[in-house]
Order: sequence, then structure tokens, then C-alpha cells
Amino acid sequence: GVAGRVTRDDLLHYLQSRTQRPVAAPGSPPSGAVGVPSAAPAAAGPPPAFLAARSAPAAAGPREEVVPFSKVRKLIAEHMVRAKHTAAHTHCFDEADMSAIVALKKEWGPKLEAQGVRLTYMPFFIKASAIALRDFPWVNGEVRGDSMVVKRYYNIGMAVGRDEKGLIVPNLKDCDRKNLVQLAIEVTDLAERARFDRLKPDEIVGGTFSITNAGVYGAINSSPVINVPEVAILGVHKIVERPVIRDGQIVARPMMNASIGFDHRVVDGELAVKFLRRVCELLERPELLWFYA
Repeated sequence: GVAGRVTRDDLLHYLQSRTQRPVAAPGSPPSGAVGVPSAAPAAAGPPPAFLAARSAPAAAGPREEVVPFSKVRKLIAEHMVRAKHTAAHTHCFDEADMSAIVALKKEWGPKLEAQGVRLTYMPFFIKASAIALRDFPWVNGEVRGDSMVVKRYYNIGMAVGRDEKGLIVPNLKDCDRKNLVQLAIEVTDLAERARFDRLKPDEIVGGTFSITNAGVYGAINSSPVINVPEVAILGVHKIVERPVIRDGQIVARPMMNASIGFDHRVVDGELAVKFLRRVCELLERPELLWFYA
């Protein structure tokens, strides 16, 4: 084949040449008959070029590299281990029909863009979470010794990936008091400054709840690690067109899986399920988000 690639025709030609045998002429004596010398077997030809062994090129250098942890990576590693050893991690999952938000974003995104505001899905996730946290306050707290501290303010962190620099989670303060446009402006600003190491110290502390969007990398589901000392984290994912039943009919809808990681020491499964369902309900009816703040 082209550039030495093995093609279907190459394989068929080779197999055909191996299975073909000369057919004896009518009246010819059977092979091995007395007085008739049998024909010498044909010499095996060289294997086809495409079956010839290809030697791998020799390695140009060492095949392993030891890369010491950066200061940030070391802190992340320690934080993740502490989180898994501290919290009783449990997860549950739900899904949301994102039709209304997709339509709203399609309509209002260009209008806001013209005013310098970039509308992503994250402001909707943050606003829905802030409302649900107010409805289920135990999800918005932390464990201190033998007590649960329930917080009446809603500082929601969003995980920002920075490639080799390592993940960081800046948080937006008092999200329950801000509308979607205000949140959109802050989300863009925080994410941009996070990627270029320009965050202020108070923007990465004081969070009460976190959101991680694995969907931006193509994930359709995940089980996120709680950002301790918080007691829960919301995972949102890629929006995918898939068939669902609506009014007895099979229709295509933009669906999104959602997950919550929660600390089972203080958040029971019932509470986590109700909280996640509330978030999904708000995402399915984004008009409700405008009634808060």
C-alpha cells in the first residue's frame, strides 16, 4: 500500500497466493505413483514486503524522565490526599435537559458579546447552585471538630485548569446576590487572571462550595474530589444530544449529566440527591434564575 501500509487488497492477494495449488491434468498419474517421480516442491519465495519485520528505531535518549513536583503541584497533591483521608467521599448522579439554557445562550450570547460580556454556561451553574444551597443549607458548610458550621453566605469556587501550572479554584463571593450578567463578567475575569497567576489571595480562600466543569474537556461524567474543608462539590459535563421521551415521543434533546461529591459525615444521601435534583430543575427552567438577585 501507500507508504508501506498494509491494505485489504495486500492481505487478500497474499492469502490467495498461499491457497492456490496447481491442478493435475486429466489422466496424469497420482502423486507418488510407482515409477513416476514426484515433482520437487517449489521453493518458498520470500515473504511479501508488507510482512517483513520492521525494526523500531533506537531510542535517542533515556526512556524515563524524573520531573520534580513544582511548588503548586506539591500543594495540590497534599490537598488531594488530605481531602480523601478527611472526607467520607460519596457521589450521586442526575441529568438535566439543557434545551432552555442552550436556546437562551444562543439568543443572548451574541448580544452580550457585543457589550463585552462573554456568556458561558458557568454563570448558570453558579447561580443554580447558589439558589439550591440556600434551599439546602447543610450542603454549604464545613466540619470543625465535632460540629457542623452552616454558612449563610455563598462563595462558590470554579476549578480552572492551567495545564502544567496545575489546577486552581478561585471563588466568586456572595453569588446569591448577583445576577447572571454580573456572574458572567466575574467568571471571565477570574478565569483569565487565574491562567496568568494574577489572582488576589482572598480570591482563592473563603469558598463554601465548588464546581468543576469536566465537560470543557469532553467528559460526559466524573466523580470529583471535594475541596475540603467544604463538604460538597458539583460536577458538570459535556452537553450531548441524545434521545429522550417527551409526551410519549422519542425526541433529541441536549442533555447533560451532573454529579455531586459529598462528605457523608454530614451530608446524607437523601440530602445530596435532593440538592442535585434542585440544581437540575433550575437548569431546566433558567427563567427561575432571574427571580433571584
